[in-house]
Formats: sequence, C-alpha cells, structure tokens
Amino acid sequence: MLAALTSVLLLSAPVGAQQPPPRGPGADPLRTSPAAPLEVPDYRNALRQTVTALGTFARNKNPYFSIVSRSGLGLIVKGEYEVKLEELKRLRTTDGLQVPVEPAGTVMRQYAKLIDGVILDGQFCVEIPTASAAFVQMLRETGLTVLSADHCSTPQTLPDAYRTARRQGIIPHLDAGRGPLKDLSMAAVINENADNVVTLADGRNFLLLDSNSGAPSKKHWLDQLQATNFDIIAIDPFYRDVEPLTPAEVRALKFKKLGARRLVLARMDITHAFDTKYYWKSDWKVGEPRWLELPILSQPGAFEVQYWNPEWQAILGKTFAGIMDLGFDGVVLEGLDVYRAREAAAPIK
Repeated sequence: MLAALTSVLLLSAPVGAQQPPPRGPGADPLRTSPAAPLEVPDYRNALRQTVTALGTFARNKNPYFSIVSRSGLGLIVKGEYEVKLEELKRLRTTDGLQVPVEPAGTVMRQYAKLIDGVILDGQFCVEIPTASAAFVQMLRETGLTVLSADHCSTPQTLPDAYRTARRQGIIPHLDAGRGPLKDLSMAAVINENADNVVTLADGRNFLLLDSNSGAPSKKHWLDQLQATNFDIIAIDPFYRDVEPLTPAEVRALKFKKLGARRLVLARMDITHAFDTKYYWKSDWKVGEPRWLELPILSQPGAFEVQYWNPEWQAILGKTFAGIMDLGFDGVVLEGLDVYRAREAAAPIK
C-alpha cells in the first residue's frame, strides 16, 4: 500500500518541475532544459493533486478515515492565477482546439470529494474573518464539515464566539490564548455532551493542539488529553516530534472522560520540513537534499520544501501510511497555502 501511495504522489509534480536543473538551492524550475520554452509550473494544482492522492489512498484503505484541510481555501476553488495559466497554455496550442476555461471560483469537485472538512484559522475572534458567510455556505453545500480555530485572548469572549460559530454551522476550537495553542489549560470545552461522535459532523466542539513540547512527559500529555471531553481532538502523532504514539495510546484517546466516543485526528504538515522530526538527518542543509529550500525565519527549524519532489513525497507517503496504521480517525493536512508565494514569484499578466 505504501508503494502504491508513493507512486500516485509522484504524479502530482507541476509541469516543468519534475526534474529541475541545478540552479542553486531554493530556485524554482521554470525551464526543463536550456532550449525548452518557458514553463510556468502550476504550483497550486500540484498541491491539490498531492492532497487528492492522499485522499484516494485513504478512501481505498479505510473509507471512514477523515481528511481535513487546515486553510488551503484556494485549493477548493479555481483561482484567478489558474485561469490565466490555462489561457496562456491555450494560446500556445497548435491544433486549433479551443477548450473552454472554467471561471475563477469554480469548485474543484474532484478535490472537494476527497476531503471531508476544512479548518478556518481565525474566524470569530479576529477583525476580518478568514472566510465570508457566503464562502462558508458554499463549503457546507459542497458537503464539507467546517471547523474553525480561534485564539480569543480572554475567557470572557469565548461563549459569544461559540454561539456565533454554531449559528453558522461551524464546529469551533476556542482558547483564551493569543497564538497557536501549546498549553491545554487555555482551551475551553463548551457544550460538553455525552453523545458518541463518529463523524466530523457529529462534533459540537473541537481541540486543535499545535504543540506538545511543553509537556514534561508523554504520559503527562496523554493523561491531560484523556481527562477532557472534547468531541474532536487534533494532535501531533509524535511526542516532541520523535516518539510516535502507539496504537493502544491512540485507542485510549478515542474516548472522552465521560466515556463516549470521539474522533482523534493527526496533524501533518505536507509542505514544510522540520529539523525536529523523525525523518530529519544530521547532514541535511539548505539545498542538500535538493528539495530542501530556504528556512522560515519566523519559525526556527522549519524549511520550505519542493513538495512535488519524489524524495519528499516518499517521506509524506511513509508518514501518512504510518498515521493510518496507528489507528487515527483522520488527518489534518497543514501547510496548504504555500502555493500563494510561489504564484506571486511567477506572475502572469
């Protein structure tokens, strides 16, 4: 199954980017050879195809396994950049075939069918929501469960944010912090319930834990999680990035403190490499391996990657298959907005 997943992932490289010439670390492949015509890689669709490949693998192995995208709203609908790219390619055709170009905003239905939910980062405790009410309604009409993650600064703001979320049909994560949640004590379980939660749509509340690095031990971290009544929890499948959970530990987390069933999702970033992760090798540096690009200055130890590269996708395949084998109910795919910077670096006028 892992070999099958890896082979499917290799099909997701953007045109002109499968064998990039050695032009320095971090360089984007815009030519297949010195004599080849200029090719603008479709970075957005390459990422969309990577998610689709993972979703297809999951459906074949376990049709009840949930795929949730964190942000990446531009993958669900066609973008202006993609329309311009298709128009450019159509102008280059020599057979006279005029294939209609779907307009920006068209729902990418194949992609949408292979994910089950979307997390909106910053929807209720921010000045400008991530998604408009109309976009949220479109997501729901497409059949996706909509969740949100908000850091509301003070406990007093949480009840109102929860009520607003539920009126809109959104399952919220709410905490009283100011940034990504690392301390479980800052999260609020609002509307605890004794019902079993077996699908995303069953949930009434949600926990998105961005790190467990502050936990003094793996046992302490897991005990804290087991003592909660969240309907859905999304966590790192590794303690401090290197020690994986066991199937027994994942199974124990599937029950709330009050005894009812809940969903346990694993977080997985598919477009960044981290020097704390299990796969990291001590001799890696920018450009070595070739797909490892520039570091992210705001996040020490994190690096951009050429997410279409076969070697990186082999790592993704191994990680994804491992998450399924551990018994998680689903996965939260992260890093889904990186195509934006790549499109900006290769503008089409």
